[in-house]
Amino acid sequence: MSSLDLSVALATSNRHDLLAVTLQSFAAIAPPSLRWEMVVVDDGDEPETEEVLRRFTQLLPLVHLKTSGREGKNAALNLAAERMSGSLVALVDDDIVPAPDWFSTLMQGVARWPDHEVFGGKISARMPAAVPSHIDLAFPLLRWALAITDDIEEGPTLPERIWGPTMAIRRSVLASHRFDPDRGPQVTEYVTGGEVEFVRRVSDARGVPPIHLPDWSVEHVIRPDQLSEDWLLGRVFRMGRENALRLGRGDAACVAGVPAHLYRDAATNYLYAFINRKRPEETLKNRLWAAWARGAIYQFRRMP
Repeated sequence: MSSLDLSVALATSNRHDLLAVTLQSFAAIAPPSLRWEMVVVDDGDEPETEEVLRRFTQLLPLVHLKTSGREGKNAALNLAAERMSGSLVALVDDDIVPAPDWFSTLMQGVARWPDHEVFGGKISARMPAAVPSHIDLAFPLLRWALAITDDIEEGPTLPERIWGPTMAIRRSVLASHRFDPDRGPQVTEYVTGGEVEFVRRVSDARGVPPIHLPDWSVEHVIRPDQLSEDWLLGRVFRMGRENALRLGRGDAACVAGVPAHLYRDAATNYLYAFINRKRPEETLKNRLWAAWARGAIYQFRRMP
């Protein structure tokens, strides 16, 4: 039997400033009665991360692990999985701020759904002081790109709605499942959706859907550069790749292995981006949809 109630794990890579905010936030809300640990896997190569972790060793039940260097987020999480001993495992990102009741709402929420094994929480955006006027957080692709899930009711949900900033699994799941090291953030080119692929695989194998817990919440810290067009286009391009892998070609009519409608979608949205060039908000939306289609095209061309 596990000696701990909860293991909280995160992977970090060369973001010591964001990591410090996240760790400080957990230190401020940690309940003294809970038996828990925080496992931080450093997948980077900056010395500042080591200093941050040394500082917080005095404030948190911290376990510090190190990869061989820049192996990627999912490889780092798999390393954490070998070390964690809590009966429940919560995974967070290194750029989140948990709500003050994060611990209690997680434990209570999991207790309400004893027959389920994977859980996700509410993710809101902590925006920078200056937000460009053409950023519309009601636009779906922007919400997905920034990992915002603040509009889901409690209960069974799709694997696509369980994201890395805050998710939990029963540790028994890790006896037979690991994260795909070829998915998720890496130094080189990568496909998004590492957590989604894991949740879908677990849900299919176990026969029960994941559960969304809207009372269990974090804020995702959005950096100013994440609101730039270049960053958003790159993020959505990778999401298009993941969508192609997840859905496949189905029975769609294809040209050179690519569903033909994707070429039309990309061209149409580029055309509308030109037409809307004096309307920055609409232009960005068109360019994001075009990037989504391009990502899917890119991926389908590389699939058997």
